Amino acid sequence: MAPDPAPDPAADLAADLVARWDDLDHDLAARWGLPAAPHHRDELLGRWHEPHRRYHDVAHLAAVLGHLDRWTGDGRDRDAARVAAWYHDAVQQPGAGDDEARAADLARAHLADRGAPADLVDTVVAAVLATADHLRDPDADPPPAVAVLLDADLAVLGADPDTYAAYRRGVRAEWPHLDDATFARGRRTVVTALAARRRLYLTEVAARERGAAARENLTAELVDLSS
Repeated sequence: MAPDPAPDPAADLAADLVARWDDLDHDLAARWGLPAAPHHRDELLGRWHEPHRRYHDVAHLAAVLGHLDRWTGDGRDRDAARVAAWYHDAVQQPGAGDDEARAADLARAHLADRGAPADLVDTVVAAVLATADHLRDPDADPPPAVAVLLDADLAVLGADPDTYAAYRRGVRAEWPHLDDATFARGRRTVVTALAARRRLYLTEVAARERGAAARENLTAELVDLSS
């Protein structure tokens, strides 16, 4: 008898993402009357599989979608957040400075192709654009779909130390053209700004689950970056 084939994590992840898109398509048809768009799914998966990605890849997309599953109820806000998740890092070119704007344009074009109503388009585009700076205004009170996407995108900040260390390595690998000192200076600016925020997470559930650990991880990283 031939042995069972070895597990293939990459294939399992790819199958999970296809299933997640198909489930989203079902909900968009039921609640918004949109046609299925497997061609959009395939384009997006191609983008998320780009070889230069080391953190902002299909694993990050799957993680964000998993957090949305747990942190949102069923309804239109959840639909908009899940759509935005697929687009929020669909354009990834470190150093370009306009990734989120281009990703929002892509989302707008795809949704227009499907005949999406203006309220869904506007919410998705706003959520994608908000990931550019994660609402630096500590008193901002964004729509629910925007808030939960931002929290899911930053959920890794409150991960266990090993996962956080892998996140740091992945982000560093996406900036190979920078020497270590230059990268550390830029990273220190980002982490300092995050650590200074009154609210790291905008939803109660994310703050409860991830807030304390995120503060610890950011503080530890700052110590490391300053050494």
